[in-house]
Amino acid sequence: MKTDSTPIPAAVPAGQRFLTVPQAARATGIPSYKIRRAVRAGVIPSYGVLDGRIYVRIDDINAAMTGRTTGACDQISFEYLKAADTEGGSL
Repeated sequence: MKTDSTPIPAAVPAGQRFLTVPQAARATGIPSYKIRRAVRAGVIPSYGVLDGRIYVRIDDINAAMTGRTTGACDQISFEYLKAADTEGGSL
């Protein structure tokens, strides 16, 4: 899998930038498969454009992890994903 090593522009505050899932994984230290799982479950809102990539924001990931849900995060808690991960279940 090719990784994107392009620098992230500093024009927008760090938490509000739109990052690809691999970039967000490197920035947060969370494995990319867990971020993708949370996106599929609706815990973390995602944004897409015509290039087919999934984009997320660090602020949305942090909000999901701390329980401060907004928008699309209201239905499912991040605790559900952590419980499924420790019990061996998958979404």
